[in-house]
Amino acid sequence: MGFVQEAVDAGAQVVGVNCCAPKEAVAFLDAIQDIDAIRDGRMLLSAMPNVGSFQRISHRYMTQVNPEYMGKLGRGLSDRGVPLIGGCCGVHPSHIAEMANYLGAEEARSRAAAAVSDRQDHPTLLSSP
Repeated sequence: MGFVQEAVDAGAQVVGVNCCAPKEAVAFLDAIQDIDAIRDGRMLLSAMPNVGSFQRISHRYMTQVNPEYMGKLGRGLSDRGVPLIGGCCGVHPSHIAEMANYLGAEEARSRAAAAVSDRQDHPTLLSSP
């Protein structure tokens, strides 16, 4: 992924993918994970995949990427350090809503874990009257 290093060298602040199949977005992240600016967080990542290829089923063309799949994908992208997540062609409001649900649930879990950790690091002292 030479273009990512070129973007880093040129001073870009964000690099990402747009309008590609979900598996290609993941492959992009796999390919760039060893670039220093990605590893140390100097370069922000963005992923805006589409719903992938369509299959003909009888007289209809359908995709296997449903809202739940996009929700799980969004959480996976976030877990890999991608802060800018969205969708492109074929991604509908229901897909985005499910991504927000998955990401919101992850954020709530993180806040709860941080609160528990903070309480353990700074125990509250109770005194009797």
